[in-house]
Amino acid sequence: MSESGGSAGGGGGANRASVPRPVRRLGVDVQGRVDEYLLRVDQALARVGADMAERRVVGVRLRQQITAKLAQRAARVPDGRVTAADAGAVIAELGPPESHLNDAAPPRVMTSPGDTAAATATRAAAGDATTSHAAAPGGQAPPVAKLSKTALAGALVALAFVVVAGLSAMGGAAAGGQAPRAWALAARHALVPAAVVAPIVTTLLGLLALARIQRSRGGRYGLSLALFDALLFPLLLLDILLFWMCWQVAGRLEDQISPPVSKLITQALPTVASVLGDYFLAAQAWMAVQESAARTGRGARAGRR
Repeated sequence: MSESGGSAGGGGGANRASVPRPVRRLGVDVQGRVDEYLLRVDQALARVGADMAERRVVGVRLRQQITAKLAQRAARVPDGRVTAADAGAVIAELGPPESHLNDAAPPRVMTSPGDTAAATATRAAAGDATTSHAAAPGGQAPPVAKLSKTALAGALVALAFVVVAGLSAMGGAAAGGQAPRAWALAARHALVPAAVVAPIVTTLLGLLALARIQRSRGGRYGLSLALFDALLFPLLLLDILLFWMCWQVAGRLEDQISPPVSKLITQALPTVASVLGDYFLAAQAWMAVQESAARTGRGARAGRR
């Protein structure tokens, strides 16, 4: 009897050892990483029009997943403690915040008189399978959001222009009397076509990426990169025009102003105006893009309802 009881007890101990121990308390740094990630997910859902109930359901599910993964990691170390590096690895496994946009679905409503509000809330918090996959056809899991290739292509075109301009400048700085190298000559010949093509292509790709990301309903992310592509060269053109106008004004007033005032007009004034103007225009454009994405998300959810 005692031997069987001992063996049963040993088996129970083995079973308990195989189950990951729950993480009783997270450190401040670990909890901060988790809360920051959940906040970014909540903000991404809010931008596409998810209401409070949908965002709460997604947040609860993600926190449960993170806690379970951290518990598995804690079971692998003797002291059972997890670090900020563990939290970062778990968050990396879950993907960027935009990859959870399709996880939000309207909570299941009461379908019979016997249903109560408490039962409905319980089903929503528990993550009913119907609601979790409402955004995907055939009951399949929603697709993971991917970076917009169009936005990435626009950024690469802009980067190529910067590289060509840099190589051309480096080749032009060669010592006098020395023949420029082959790569410098190639960069000089490619600079003019690149200066014409790159601004047009990058801006068009950025605008196209903005439209595609908004129509993807969470299937694509990269709004900030697409907006960067769309605004980079137009803002640079405005800055160049501003500097040119200031130089023209200083040239006309050359006989009437002192050198310090001339430097103020040609350097300090256009620099400050360019920085402030670019920031204001970029901020306004970003707000407009977010509002447009939110309207698109609300329209898509209204259609599903």
